[in-house]
Amino acid sequence: MIESKIGSTEGAVKGQKTQLTKYAELLDKMEGASSKTLLYITRNFDPKDLDKIRSGKNICVKQLRWHDFYNFLQTVNKKDTSIEEVLAFMEEEGMAGTNNFSMTDLMALSGMQRALEILDTSIDEEIRGELSNLGLPVKKRKFDGRDFVQQIRSDGGYWIFAYIGNWSLGCYLGYQIGLPDSNPRAEVGFWADSEQFGQDVLAAAARQFGKLDGWQRRDLDEPGKIAEYEIRRDKSLASFLQARNHVAAVKDFFLESINQLKVELGSFKKEHPDLPWGGGNDG
Repeated sequence: MIESKIGSTEGAVKGQKTQLTKYAELLDKMEGASSKTLLYITRNFDPKDLDKIRSGKNICVKQLRWHDFYNFLQTVNKKDTSIEEVLAFMEEEGMAGTNNFSMTDLMALSGMQRALEILDTSIDEEIRGELSNLGLPVKKRKFDGRDFVQQIRSDGGYWIFAYIGNWSLGCYLGYQIGLPDSNPRAEVGFWADSEQFGQDVLAAAARQFGKLDGWQRRDLDEPGKIAEYEIRRDKSLASFLQARNHVAAVKDFFLESINQLKVELGSFKKEHPDLPWGGGNDG
């Protein structure tokens, strides 16, 4: 029996983690097998007391990390289509770590502190203030190294937000970092979804913000409906290297994009004065 975890931990009932114990009991009761093994595979470090789980049961309990399981699968018959699909999935999801540093990794680590300082400087009080001038309260987020790393790991980027409602409509700006081509991008965007504002508002948002030239549109449509609307403008950080002052160039990009949003958002607010434009700041 295999229990795998990619982005979660062992299931718990009333705070007590009993999922593996229950699986061990079920496996122990199964008949007709000369040997039984419960294999627990996790992406992150999640230590377990294997002796306690197997106590009193005629089973073997083993624990592996996903990168260990990846190395094992590479030693078996590669002609098996199912194994090839699992390996491809693990590579795509970053679960095939080699546990070895590359020169690129070392360079990234050595420049991390400097990179944090640059991002902090480019998203300063001026930029936050301009985002607030869109008429939406800015989500307050103290720039913190720990917070930055966590957001990169979980979301693949770092952003600040100006929104109303429960993340249902608003604007954002920041950096998209976790890209497949490893090319970080500065980006500014507007989004709206039907959680709070309904189809008529989303349709109006699509009409209004669709007028912006050079912005990319992303919809999550249902048949006859718009489930979510987003428009985004981004630019590769590599394209700023030719500028004399990189941070100033990025800030100019942010300000230019905010001003473009400001025009369309002003018209949109006049069309929908009933929306709670002055509220919604939960942070």
